Amino acid sequence: MKIEYESVLENNLIEKLINLGYQYIKIKNNNDLKLNLKKQIEKFNNIKLKEQDFNKIYNYLNRGDIFKRAIILREETNFTLDNGNIIRFFDNKFCKNYFQVANQIKINSNKIQRYDVTLFINGFPLVQIELKKKGINLEEAFKQCHRYKMNFNEMFKFIQIFIISNGSETKYFATNNKNEDHKENNYKFSFNWTDQDNKSINFLLKNINKKESFCNAFLNPCHLSNMIFKYMVIQKESEEIKILRPYQFYAIKKILEKIKINSNKSKNNLHGGYIWHTTGSGKTLTSFKTVQLIRDEILDIKKILFVVDRKDLDSQTTSQFNDFARIKGEIKSVLTTNDLQKELFNDKREIIITTIQKLNKLLKEDSYIVKNNSLKNEKVVMVFDEAHRSQSGEISANISNYFNNLQIFGFTGTPIFKINNINNRTTEEVFGKELHHYTIYNAINDKNVLGFSVEYFKTFDQKKGQLELEESEKIIEDKDLNKEEIWNNQTRIKLIVEKIFEMHNKKTHKKNFNALLVTSSINMLKIYYDFFSKINQKLSKDKKIKVSAIFSLDKEERINSNLNKENFLKEIVKNFNVNTENKIDLKNEHWYDVYRKKLLNNFRNNKNIDIVIVVNMLTTGFDSQLLNTVYVDKNLQYHTLIQTFSRANRIYDDLKDTGQIISFRPIRKNVEEAIKLFADTNADTRVLKKSYEAYLKDFNNLINQLNKKYQNYDQILSFKNPSDKIEFIELFKEIITNFNMLQSFTVFKNDDLNIEKQPFEELKNTYSTFYKEQREDKEKISGLSEINFKIELLGYEKIDSLYIEKCLKEINQNYKDKNHYIKNLEKLTEDIKKSNYSQKLIDLITDFINKTIEDIINKNEIINITINNLLNNLENKRSEMIKKLISEENLNEQHIYNVADQYQINENINIRELRKAILPLRGKERIKKQKKISEKLIDIFNWTQI
Repeated sequence: MKIEYESVLENNLIEKLINLGYQYIKIKNNNDLKLNLKKQIEKFNNIKLKEQDFNKIYNYLNRGDIFKRAIILREETNFTLDNGNIIRFFDNKFCKNYFQVANQIKINSNKIQRYDVTLFINGFPLVQIELKKKGINLEEAFKQCHRYKMNFNEMFKFIQIFIISNGSETKYFATNNKNEDHKENNYKFSFNWTDQDNKSINFLLKNINKKESFCNAFLNPCHLSNMIFKYMVIQKESEEIKILRPYQFYAIKKILEKIKINSNKSKNNLHGGYIWHTTGSGKTLTSFKTVQLIRDEILDIKKILFVVDRKDLDSQTTSQFNDFARIKGEIKSVLTTNDLQKELFNDKREIIITTIQKLNKLLKEDSYIVKNNSLKNEKVVMVFDEAHRSQSGEISANISNYFNNLQIFGFTGTPIFKINNINNRTTEEVFGKELHHYTIYNAINDKNVLGFSVEYFKTFDQKKGQLELEESEKIIEDKDLNKEEIWNNQTRIKLIVEKIFEMHNKKTHKKNFNALLVTSSINMLKIYYDFFSKINQKLSKDKKIKVSAIFSLDKEERINSNLNKENFLKEIVKNFNVNTENKIDLKNEHWYDVYRKKLLNNFRNNKNIDIVIVVNMLTTGFDSQLLNTVYVDKNLQYHTLIQTFSRANRIYDDLKDTGQIISFRPIRKNVEEAIKLFADTNADTRVLKKSYEAYLKDFNNLINQLNKKYQNYDQILSFKNPSDKIEFIELFKEIITNFNMLQSFTVFKNDDLNIEKQPFEELKNTYSTFYKEQREDKEKISGLSEINFKIELLGYEKIDSLYIEKCLKEINQNYKDKNHYIKNLEKLTEDIKKSNYSQKLIDLITDFINKTIEDIINKNEIINITINNLLNNLENKRSEMIKKLISEENLNEQHIYNVADQYQINENINIRELRKAILPLRGKERIKKQKKISEKLIDIFNWTQI
């Protein structure tokens, strides 16, 4: 197989960009960068600038850090000269700007840096592309970009987007100010571009199977400039630059298209449509950009309302929207119904945030707005955020009866279908057809959110014999018992609290993270809170679990009459003041709002709050990357189950590897039904981790492989040869992966493992030592670049030669037609990409399958792939590489083939034959070349063998 080196990929990319409309320019240094900017500003404004005028412009632009430059690009888009002439930097119809490409720019900053490919718009360097040769793990390129970023100077601080690619895999991410150890600088925060059906567009240049390449899809001038100027957000509070992910882009595009189509009708349909984007996928950012672009681009819309269904979501959304807003006053939140009425009648094009309750009250028959009637025929757009209450008959009727020219759109992570409906009204019946979807299956598959680890605990038995978990619920359902009395039993809850004390440190990684405890009523919440308080009183400070609680005071709950909600909550606030050193004044009439705000702030930042007990609050609309565990004592179903679980699955760092759910209710069947409804009927293993027994079986099988390969562990400890160490690392990384997953289970015991604790600890230390050695040795980094040290979180089936053979047999036997056959092969390549093979081997296999697909398309006939012709293909590739090695290194052909043949049998290099192959070299030169050829041969075999 021909290896595509960086220089070849770079030249091919530049040629492609020129074909797309970019002008190639040669820029060597900072001075060239400045001269090019002057020429482009002159060209764009059709003006000749005096040197002193350009210097003023340059000094005006060349100020501040990366974050400040991002604001300048969007908010300070022109400059007034002393003579009154206005110099514009960009056209708001972004396709009309000038686009350039340069390569190998050398910049003097703290140290000299050379950049692969840089893209310019009107002379501003805005996109940096870093390339690696095929087979190299892109995480190396990701880290390299962050090292570059910390040394950016002059105009390079305007870089907005990084793109990294090895030709067959391509990702993008926004630049920012943060240091390399910041969470946003984790490789998890780089993204693939996709088509609107959420299928990844990985190849930088190739049109594999007639599909679009990343270059065509993302780097064409119109799309790229739109991504930079319309689909990025400057988050001011945290000083972060965010770029939208593809599903966010497509959702917004669909809504804008729908509004424009409906705007041409004399009377618009109430139904605009809905966006199904799973919880945790960034709906707040998507919805903000949606309403902002409606306001900016569709000028005949009179009013734009963003509607939430609770007061706490109202203030939370307003805070987030204001953080994203370009200018002060762009977002208007209304506190009362009267305020909403005033905003509807003013002429400012603000984005109004309100609750559905205020909107419904305002539109009742006797209100001023109904009597006034002046808004009835105005064009209005309403965007609803998880507003399932909007699906009630009364609210929909009030809205539709008043507005004649209204379009409504809904955002939801969990749509209402017939099976989980409310008042027999589905999401489609209220909002119209689905415009775009991105399910929890898509999000986990893309690693945009984490999978779930769910553990179930039985909390009582029937007195006559033991019962299975699901049968506990049956006792209650089948008999005429007081259900609430059983679930609220104090002995039961005390046992659960004790269990939480036992496991909490382990589940939250020694309180590096925190947890929610979700209960079924305020009465149950109180029992829990009291038991936590009692147990904490007996413990030393380091063993206490700091607990708080919150519930809505204006929402009716089925509780005992002896529980005064307000007094109880005030006691909670007093304890919160003590634990967090806050001073919330309970005499202040707004004490509840102050408490809610401070509690969420402390909880979101993991400050002095370990667990928050809730009933419904925080189970929707609350995002925290530091929440990793949800304890459940509530019978959750369908959308409420997915929403509650999803509080724990936000990506943060490598320590947070899964969203942990600990259930004290028998809801296993509910979980399975919810996943099938909101993900995919075959998605269970990707959404949920495998069982403890499955991971244990995998672990012990791997230990057996280790024992078979290395009869004596001392042999491993004494390894000197780098290739021996890499081979051990490759095997042991799978063992570590399974061990880490096993440890996350409450039932984990060392006695279950087929290896004693002491030798296992020694092997772990050896593994760590070998890894550090390789990282420190720059010559050996490229060897380890093929090894993935990341833990597989989602429980995929192991992708090995048996798996590939099984898949190929099924594909060959069960295909319906040509398209079905191709689709199954494409799915197999996606699975192979998730395997533990080296990137080079993955490329070899997927290239072969893609070539077969291409032949099928061209010849219009099925060409079956079998494991044998796949292996034969790999054999041929290996033979080609050995021939190339013989030619490049001037080796004796017969002796090298003897070495290769014997290596294939016993995986040992025959040194005697190797010496004969490299004669007439002697002494140190021979030893040096002997080592070099040995490593190259092992490398060829390691990544052409499955």
